[in-house]
Amino acid sequence: MTRDDQVYLQDIIDSIDIIFQHIGDSTEYEFSQSLLIQDAVYRRFEIIGEATIRLSDDLKSRYPEIEWRLMRAMRNKLAHEYFGISASTVYNTIKLYLPALLRNLQRVQHEQRNIS
Repeated sequence: MTRDDQVYLQDIIDSIDIIFQHIGDSTEYEFSQSLLIQDAVYRRFEIIGEATIRLSDDLKSRYPEIEWRLMRAMRNKLAHEYFGISASTVYNTIKLYLPALLRNLQRVQHEQRNIS
């Protein structure tokens, strides 16, 4: 099966939604104390980064306001430098940056559907 940009965008959007489900109303302290939730969230960030890598360069160049490189960097950090992960940094990333990222990606997805 051939996967295209729409599928990868949906993978990213779904992963963000799942991260929000995992976090729920947890405080930063609660998140930092739950290895189960951390592992689930980290896995979803890895999926986001991997899907970002697989998006076409054309799509990424049309939306330079989205931090594609940072999504890939987060994946690489989680996968390869797991010993340097700060639960606090991940939690703050979720709370401060993922809501806007989700809105932007939904906009991209909508625009791409209208182009197709």
